[in-house]
Amino acid sequence: MYQQRIEPFGACQKLIIFNEKNGIYLSLIPDYGAYITQLDLPIGDRTISVIDGYKTYEEMVNDKYYKSAILFPFPNRLADGKYTFEGKTYEFPINETDNQHAIHGFKDFYKMSVDKLTLKSDEASVRLKHAYRGEHKGFPFSVDFYITYTISDNNGFTCTLGVHNVGEQATPIGLGWHPYFKINHSSVNNWKLKLPTLYNIPLNERMLPKEEYQNFAQFSSFKEIGSLELDHSFVIEPNGQTSKVYLRPADETYELVYWQESREGKYPYIQLFIPPTRDSIAIEPMTCSVDAFNNKKGLIVLQAGEEFQGAFGVSLHDF
Repeated sequence: MYQQRIEPFGACQKLIIFNEKNGIYLSLIPDYGAYITQLDLPIGDRTISVIDGYKTYEEMVNDKYYKSAILFPFPNRLADGKYTFEGKTYEFPINETDNQHAIHGFKDFYKMSVDKLTLKSDEASVRLKHAYRGEHKGFPFSVDFYITYTISDNNGFTCTLGVHNVGEQATPIGLGWHPYFKINHSSVNNWKLKLPTLYNIPLNERMLPKEEYQNFAQFSSFKEIGSLELDHSFVIEPNGQTSKVYLRPADETYELVYWQESREGKYPYIQLFIPPTRDSIAIEPMTCSVDAFNNKKGLIVLQAGEEFQGAFGVSLHDF
């Protein structure tokens, strides 16, 4: 049976959902954008910690790498922090000073509250809600924003993001997740990676997208990552309902399988990033391209009363 408990986490509280029988464990910080701090999944007779999350409150509030941040109302960069929607220009604060852009939306601007918690014998889920009513002048729209985390004996971890336009005007939306996957404490150089069919989105000197896409077939079959540096945005070949990324750590007989709904109108974009420590890899689902509030590529526009919902997740499997 799944259980839950609350523990202090600096000035916040940590919600923990777990199953003592098989070791599945999820911890998150509702007060801080529902950041995940730990995710343990079962494989055989053991559990593996698969997320590199913040260990302390101080690490989290001094956040440098957006570990496990849910990105709302846009992922990635917004050129010069500005966009025009339906004839009006709006502006976000510049928080990427090197290139003078806004990046990753509000990040920790919003507090999530637990809307529903379900504990069963074989799975558990928590739905969190933020009722956003245009408090930020750069995004003067009214939406209910939902995050649902599910952990399951059979299906691992699933995250479903939802947005409901409760206002009277159309609303632009972009969503993403910024997890860092870290398995068996080894360097990513020795991991093997397999990717779906991707097209690289070339960026200019200010890290904004150019027009042409480039085929990226380097990991169409399992290949060691080696010393490759990754900080790239991609569009996914639309060949199904979901797309998967596979990671195989060295000297192990299991693989991490990450998936996202990738058809049009869900998460047809993905960002891959290896931090300088090279002990994890960020696999980031995105509903839209870089600077989508301006170039409109993948941008979701919700009319009054409309909703968006899309899912992604991760599990472990023997191979």
